[in-house]
Order: sequence, then C-alpha cells, then structure tokens
Amino acid sequence: MPRALVLLAWALPACITVPERDLTVRDAAGGGSVVPDAATGDATASGGTPGTVGGADANTSTPDADPSAPDADPSAPDARANEGDARQTATDARTRVDDARLTPMDAAVAPAADGFDQPVADTGSPQPDGAVGPCEPAEEVCNGRDDDCDGETDEGIAGCCSGSEAPPCNGCPAGIVVPPGFVCVPGGEFAMGAPADEPGREPDEVSHRARITSPFVIGLTEVTQTEYMRATGANPSVNQGCAECPVDNVSWYDAIAYANARSRAEGRAECYLTLGGVSYSAAHAVSAEPVRLAGGGASPVACAGYRLPTEAEWERAARAGTVTPTYGAAVGVLACERDAALDAIAWYCGNAGNRSHPAGQKAANAFGLVDTLGNAWEWCWDVYDQYPAGLAVDPVGPEPPGAGTINRVLRGGTYTGGARHVRAASRGYHDAATRHEDVGLRLVRTLSNDH
Repeated sequence: MPRALVLLAWALPACITVPERDLTVRDAAGGGSVVPDAATGDATASGGTPGTVGGADANTSTPDADPSAPDADPSAPDARANEGDARQTATDARTRVDDARLTPMDAAVAPAADGFDQPVADTGSPQPDGAVGPCEPAEEVCNGRDDDCDGETDEGIAGCCSGSEAPPCNGCPAGIVVPPGFVCVPGGEFAMGAPADEPGREPDEVSHRARITSPFVIGLTEVTQTEYMRATGANPSVNQGCAECPVDNVSWYDAIAYANARSRAEGRAECYLTLGGVSYSAAHAVSAEPVRLAGGGASPVACAGYRLPTEAEWERAARAGTVTPTYGAAVGVLACERDAALDAIAWYCGNAGNRSHPAGQKAANAFGLVDTLGNAWEWCWDVYDQYPAGLAVDPVGPEPPGAGTINRVLRGGTYTGGARHVRAASRGYHDAATRHEDVGLRLVRTLSNDH
C-alpha cells in the first residue's frame, strides 16, 4: 500500500453497527374444562433484527493513491475522510464524519489482530452459531436463531415451535419441530389419578402428584390401520374395512414391534431389543419374546426413537391440563346411557354401535389430541401395579416378573365399554400377549436436541 493511504487508514478507524368383557379395568366422570399453563403444567379454569449492517471498508473501496504523488499532509482538508471518499454513507455505514473521525451512531467495534478497528455485525439478534461476528447466511433451520441472516427467525419451517403456540406446540421449547400427525406435550407436574369423590373411581386410581421432566411428541390420533399396514405390511384388525379406524387386535408385543418399525423407517434409534440384544421385530412378537430396552436402562424415556407412552405420559397428554374426569363438560352417566357431553368427545358403548370409528371425528382436548377417550384402548409401557406413594417423577412402573403372566397397562376406554372407563384416570390391563378387537396403541417420542 502506498504511504499516503497508510496515513489515511490510521486516521480513519472504521466503525459500523455490528374391552370390557374379560378386561380388568379401573377411573370417573365429571366436567369443566381447564386450559393448561404451558410452562408449568398447572391448570386454570376455562370455558374450553439483525443481519450485518452494510457499509464498505475504506481500506478496500478507496482507489489506490498515485505512487508519484508527494506525501499527503495529514492536516490538509483533502486528507480528511468524508462519506464519498471512504464509501461510507450515513445510510450504509450508519456513521457520521466528524473531523476525520467516524463517530458511531449505534455501532459496535472490535479490534482486529492487525490493530485496526474492523466492523462487527450487529449483535441485536441471534446469529447462526450464537457468537459475535459477521452473520454468514446458511440454511434456515428450526433452532431459535436467524440462520439465513434475513432478520427473521425460524421462518417457513412447518411445525417449528417458538415456545408459545397452541397445538401442535403447546408451549414446548422454542426450536423444536413437531412432525405432521403429532403434537408436543410439555413437561410439568400434574394431579394423576382421581379424587376419592369422583364418580366411577376405582381403588387403584389414588390421586397423587406426577412430574414429567422432558417434553415429548405424541400421536394426534391412535395408530390407524393404514399407518400400521404401511410399516408392517399387515392389518390384524377385527374391524376391517375402515382404513382410518384405529388398528386393533394387537398385543403389547405387536405394539413394541410396530414402534421399532416406525423408528427404522425414519432412521431413528430403535427403543426395544430382545433379551439377546437383537432388534425386536414382528416375528419376535408372534412368540411373545421378552423385551428389554435399548441401552440397558430402566426407563424408556431416554430413547430417541418411537415407543409406547408411560402411563404417566399418557395421562398427562389426555388431561391436557384438566383436573376433571374428562376434558369435556360434566358427564352424568357411568354405563351405556347416552350423554351429550360425552358424545361430543368419545366413542363408547352408548354411541359407538359396537364398532370402532375413523380417527378424529370427536372434539380434541386442549393439546389437540383426539380419541384419547374411547374408540380403542391404548397400550402403555408400564407393568400394571398400584401407584407409588408421594410424588412420582417420570414413573415407569415396576420391573416385569421373571416368568408368568405380565399384565401391561391399558388406558383410554373403548367403544365396547361404559362411560366409567372413558375417564382420564381410568386404568385397565391385559396380559401383554393377548389380542382383542378393541385394543390398539398410540406412539410417543422423547424430544432431544436433534428432534
């Protein structure tokens, strides 16, 4: 660089802005609707920009000086930088010229390694890597940051949560993606079970506090016959001829194998193995081979693939912040009598006509889930047992027995059952190897940093 330009550079530091038949069951009816507090899980009563600032660098945009010209006099007017010579206008560089100095209007400056002040991007908004520095455009992804440096965050990404939306995000953390056909359920503490005075309550529904520590996504509906066939190539349902009805006649082991098949189809970790460490498949389910969790842990919550919900996760999702027997209005029946309030939200023996029905025909709860009550029983992970005393944190039920019958929990009631079972707290169970015409499943997946 010619000497005259060196003097100019020292003088001008740049500064810019930087089934009820043989089924043992248990829960009750009620009313009122409560909208959940997305952040805490508590319920309340209810009726139902950044970017890099523009500006040219004076060291690169100013034409080179004539080498034959005499040295410039720093005190001469021509040696003073102005907006034209330095190519830094008030609009582009957001600076002003004041006696050969650039006085920042709203800029931040960081010293470079060569000792000259260099422009730094405005840090008023998150950058793709969360660090201070020039914004380098990248593909926009759901992460709570402005990856493409256009002044907007997470724009144009279907299912991307900001942290405040209603379904499908329900107040789950910003930067997570809710896939189509699922909703997000935030972690939180809630009253699990039924109070002693709830109509239809059974002794195994003792009310207690339960806490879910991790948000999870759960199927908007029960797994349909179409979905089951797509993953397994088979449809075991008794209620044939209704592709969008819940799949039925699946054992707990069948449900485990299906969850693995869905994980494989999406390239996710599989949650279930045989005792010999082999991926659990439909062939293993036929002979009801024992199941163990991938990773050797005691809790399925740690797995990032598709799985069955724990009993506590199921009730958290089904209640959607409510504390009443159902998420709808008060229910005044316990058997197969017709009840307008229950008719609006569930298929049960009072309105189902002794058959299952296509998913999504009844009103959703506050989380956007449908058919959590009625239509088909839904398998849960837990071995059936009495509830523990006190606060239960991410409960998963007891360890399965080494031999003999293993009863796994069923939730949600059924089109064959009475209204007493179509309550959020009602519990049922079957031997894990049995198959019935009114038993299906719903999948969940724990949310992780990679969604």
